[in-house]
Amino acid sequence: APMGGLQRRGAFWLLPLGILTVVLGSQIVKSSSSCSFSVQISGKEAVENTCYESPSGGLLPVVSGDVKDNVMVWDTEAPCGGGSVYIHYSGNEGAPMTAGRGPDVHTYIAGVFETMPIAVGTTGCHVVEKLTEATCKRSWRVARFGTKCNAQVEDKN
Repeated sequence: APMGGLQRRGAFWLLPLGILTVVLGSQIVKSSSSCSFSVQISGKEAVENTCYESPSGGLLPVVSGDVKDNVMVWDTEAPCGGGSVYIHYSGNEGAPMTAGRGPDVHTYIAGVFETMPIAVGTTGCHVVEKLTEATCKRSWRVARFGTKCNAQVEDKN
């Protein structure tokens, strides 16, 4: 006899479509809500793979959304050395993105961490062991003050 809509067929249990939909639906909602954050640059939503030209004081990443406390923004090309990256945001107020040293145009990444890999509020050059654990990654570029986004990439240390 069926139990609550479940039916046994040999070694398998058959689920009614309604139960399967609820299970899959809750997983879909869970995974999309874990990516619910936005990064604003100069008051507008950062657009994936877009380049922004920095004013003299840099561009401050402003992060909002349900998981903002678990978001980190880092510069992939800051010449920190020793396997370090330059962190511009880690769960709260950040540091301006200037592309100040190294190439004229830097790539920045925002990602969500289940557990923050560094202390909340940390900025500057730091070794971050668990960068590969970031999910929901988004990236954009920033050109150093006085440099155009389409400029030839040069190393000006």
